[in-house]
Amino acid sequence: MIIIILACLSGTFKDMTEYPHYFYSLIRPDVMEELVTLTTVEPSGDVDEKTRYKYPNIACELLTCDVPAINERLAGDEALLGKLYAFLESDKPLNPLLASFFSKTIGVLVARKTEQVSCCKRFLICNFVYSGHYLFMLGE
Repeated sequence: MIIIILACLSGTFKDMTEYPHYFYSLIRPDVMEELVTLTTVEPSGDVDEKTRYKYPNIACELLTCDVPAINERLAGDEALLGKLYAFLESDKPLNPLLASFFSKTIGVLVARKTEQVSCCKRFLICNFVYSGHYLFMLGE
């Protein structure tokens, strides 16, 4: 599995025919849900500061590594998108690092899967204005 993760992160892995068993393990619904959770939920304060955001960072990199099947899975699953958008519904101030992970993930989805997530563009902008959170601006 680590081979697939490294290949995704390096940009050399675009086709699932190379390692199909490992690849399908990466895009399983439970794994994709965990990746979204890691990028949007504050890690436990019990973890050493040095490694606290290691896994959220890796999860964000995997979600945004330009592997078409990962983009398709994320953009095509309303539950995953809902979990991602729920990040904005926090009453507490947003963690800047998690906000950057969210911003990067949404930015990649809008850029690569515009037709699948364009309906959410207005929601995001309205939610930013309403909640007072301004992470990034989406162009028309």
